[in-house]
Amino acid sequence: MTLTPPASPIGPIVTEQIQENLNLLPGVKDVDIEFTFHPPSTPEMMSDEEKTDLGLD
Repeated sequence: MTLTPPASPIGPIVTEQIQENLNLLPGVKDVDIEFTFHPPSTPEMMSDEEKTDLGLD
């Protein structure tokens, strides 16, 4: 998984939410989340809506 900036303050929140939700699935005993940051996030990868929301268009 990749977050927009590597130092994103929401990283721990996203990780916790993913673990909590996946652990609700039958048969899931452990969840390991890996942040790869590859490929690096760039504005070109954003949707037009995301760019508008951030005032980048």
